[in-house]
Amino acid sequence: MTSRRDLHLRGTLLVVASALGFGTIALFAKFAFMQQADLATMLALRFSGAGLVVWSVALARRQPLRVPLSELPGFALLALLQYGIATVCFFSAIRLLDISLATMLLYTYPLMVAAGERTLTGKPLGGAKVAALALASAGLALILHSGLQHAASEAGMALALGSAVAYSAYILYGNRVSQRRPPLVSSAWVLLFAGTGYWLWLGLRGAVVWPAGAAAWGAVTGMAVIATALPLVSLFAGMQLIEASRVAIISCVEPVFTVSAAALLFHESLGASRLAGAFLVLAAILVLQTAHAESE
Repeated sequence: MTSRRDLHLRGTLLVVASALGFGTIALFAKFAFMQQADLATMLALRFSGAGLVVWSVALARRQPLRVPLSELPGFALLALLQYGIATVCFFSAIRLLDISLATMLLYTYPLMVAAGERTLTGKPLGGAKVAALALASAGLALILHSGLQHAASEAGMALALGSAVAYSAYILYGNRVSQRRPPLVSSAWVLLFAGTGYWLWLGLRGAVVWPAGAAAWGAVTGMAVIATALPLVSLFAGMQLIEASRVAIISCVEPVFTVSAAALLFHESLGASRLAGAFLVLAAILVLQTAHAESE
């Protein structure tokens, strides 16, 4: 019989694997853009491929995929917020910025979520959340200062922050919608709407620009499978073994991995100001998530 400790370890490893997988999204995107990949076609292939994997897993696990028609608009809105607005903004930012800078700006979203919850519910933030917001604000100021100091694209920084805002809206709305269905079912429908939306975009545009060459196809395939489908399945498997609050804390390795890998693979220079800002933002996320874990 498997012990509780073994189950906890397995869950932790699954969530770490999920975070590392999600952490490769920006890396695959940057490489795909270096191969002159088309954004709309790349995202259509990404979400179609990921959706195929997630639907197959959900069917194999006999998940209740049939949902009332009244719930479909909610899934469509989630697809628009996360895989539409947030993704297009972030990928467009990667075209204009270093991966590290775009990632750091995106990862201000947990603090935006905390502020959004305060606005929507009227509940006081509490000492930990106030401290986290202060740390994140200082970190964001340092990151933006670093970007401006190194003549980073202002449009790119605005797009990265826009991605964080859209993703925050997705989480705030998704907390209401996703509670009605198992996570794998919700993700299957959201990916279906995302993939369909991008193919409709390509149809209206009147042209599909297929990836040119094995390298471009490899980047797009990696984005669909390694950076989207497998991390989703791994995350849901891990969530069945450990508490959600621990999942959130462990997932903080994602931006650390992305920034480190970008520095290694693309020789991005971080600089003292950007590193200090990244440290403050990560510290804010850890304070926020640890406080949530202790309250459970």
